[in-house]
Formats: sequence, C-alpha cells, structure tokens
Amino acid sequence: MNPCNFQRPYKLAVTGSIACGKSTICYNLQAAAKEENLPFTLIDVDEVRAEILQNDSVPEYAALQNSLFECLGDGIKSVGGRVDRRRLSDLIFCESRAMEAYSLIFDPFLVCCLEKMLGQAKGIVLLEWALIAEKNLLKLADFNVLLVYCKPRLQAERLAGGDLPE
Repeated sequence: MNPCNFQRPYKLAVTGSIACGKSTICYNLQAAAKEENLPFTLIDVDEVRAEILQNDSVPEYAALQNSLFECLGDGIKSVGGRVDRRRLSDLIFCESRAMEAYSLIFDPFLVCCLEKMLGQAKGIVLLEWALIAEKNLLKLADFNVLLVYCKPRLQAERLAGGDLPE
C-alpha cells in the first residue's frame, strides 16, 4: 500500500538553462517514483511543441500550422508541407517581429494543450521546460519550481557533446 494518497496532482515545474541537466533530473525522479510505485507523469514541453508543429493529422494542430504559414510565410514550410522547425527557428530568432507573431499564435495554443494534459495527469507531475518562467507559466505547476543548475564548464561540455535533442 502506498502511503502517499494524492487527492490531486502535485505539479512541479523543472526549469533551468540549456544543457544543465533538466532531463536527467526528471528521468531520475521518474525512476524513483516508479520504484516507490507512485503515480507519475512527465510532460516535456519541448516534445509537446514539436508534436504540435510536426503532426498535421490532428485538425487543431494543422489549423495552427496553417496560421503560422499565413503569418510567417511559406519559407517555414518543409517540402512535405509541414513546419520546418529549423527554418522556423532561424526566422524567429533573427527577427523580433517574427518571434512576436509566432508567440501570439503559438503560445496560447500551447497553454491550452498543457492545461488539458495537466487536467488528465495524476500523482506527481513534472512539467519540464527551460522557458516556463520566461513565458510566465509557473502557474501551470501551482508555482512549485525546481531550478536546475550546473557549472558553466559542465554545461559547455554537454553542449559540445551533442547533449541536446534535434
């Protein structure tokens, strides 16, 4: 019998700089929860974002992608007609107006998706994203925050070693 009786999910935002070990911390916590037979959900916001941008078989996702094409142009479209994440990144990180437009379209949709996922989650719920504080979304985790930090040298080693998803 589990001594932890979750009446409602315990949500925790896991955040920190790029390549500081957020995913490692999350996977270790997930393993510990599994070992203790605790209900656990990990929501990797970068994975959710990628799914929204790449999966055009979900009508809502396809509509959002079309809105991005209308606003930002077909230059962000891949040969297959999906959002080319590399081209999108190049555009929004080089042009502040493009970033503003992208954020106005994408961020509210992302929040709705995350709220839906959080509403279905049980037990311990980790919401992992480097930008959760910058995007003012800590409320999604009831303002519970784990800030992950590592020494700059280790961070540089992780970046140089390709310790990042494509």
